[in-house]
Amino acid sequence: MIQYLQENLGISVKEKAWDLEERLPLYLKSGRSYSILQIESLDCLCIKITSDDFRISSYLKQLDKLSGYWNSNVILVFQELSTYQRKMLIQNKIAFIVPESQVYIPFLGMVFKERTAGRQYIVDNRLSATAQLLVLFAIKNKINRIRQADITQFIPSSPMTISRAVNELIQLNLMNEKINGRERILLVDSSMSGLYRKCKRYLDTPISRIVYVKEADVPEELPFAGESALSEYSMLNPPNVNCYAMWKKNFNKLKLDTVDPNWIRESYAEIQLWIYDPLLLANGRYVSELPLALTFENETDERVEDAVETMMENYKW
Repeated sequence: MIQYLQENLGISVKEKAWDLEERLPLYLKSGRSYSILQIESLDCLCIKITSDDFRISSYLKQLDKLSGYWNSNVILVFQELSTYQRKMLIQNKIAFIVPESQVYIPFLGMVFKERTAGRQYIVDNRLSATAQLLVLFAIKNKINRIRQADITQFIPSSPMTISRAVNELIQLNLMNEKINGRERILLVDSSMSGLYRKCKRYLDTPISRIVYVKEADVPEELPFAGESALSEYSMLNPPNVNCYAMWKKNFNKLKLDTVDPNWIRESYAEIQLWIYDPLLLANGRYVSELPLALTFENETDERVEDAVETMMENYKW
């Protein structure tokens, strides 16, 4: 139940024993077990209903007696409920949980709202740059389990940015999470090919814009991209002008001089400025296949389309 609440509410939940349970009269203990649920900083009395003869009318009468032992929020836990029973509980504003099925905790609204107010939600059905990088990095390196705290070792982003990216992936059910104490562990339950199929609709081209520079000015570490990389993964002939990929943040730092291809007589190169660092998804001197395929999403040249299809057919999941 704790894991279910953490995954669905996205907030901290802990359970501990209630030391007053033994003092309750028999009619309050029969068919029930008690504990304390700590939801964020809020303590709630958790009553697990273990018998089939629970009646709302009797429970409402018993609340006055129960308030002598616990004068705060109460949550009932059922293994199953009929549609009518759920309706009656909600009409009477009785908080309840059916693990793996439903959570109704009206008094928790403010706590949940405060915790989730800063969460980054999906915009225009597209993952953020960091979330796209994270899922593609996981697929490329066949990672199916990783601690959130360890992600910054591979992806140079702040813990807050990583946390938001993780939230996006969990919101869309692309990945799952496991809470182990204070650790948040990101899990992939499907195959890498299955994960890619699920996330494909939320991925977009990594290209922010394209610039041209002198070939001699291209930094040595830049990986080949575009048709220059596609020719490595297929039978496509290399283009006359080399194409490279570069993180747009690095381009702004380097302040490279751009040129106009129609006005330059020297050799020049095309540089795709990506929304994330292509080096993190590179195979040596070439950007890797999955983000490369995304750069050709709107391609109309059949020659290039066939090459992309060949590359994806040969991809080793």
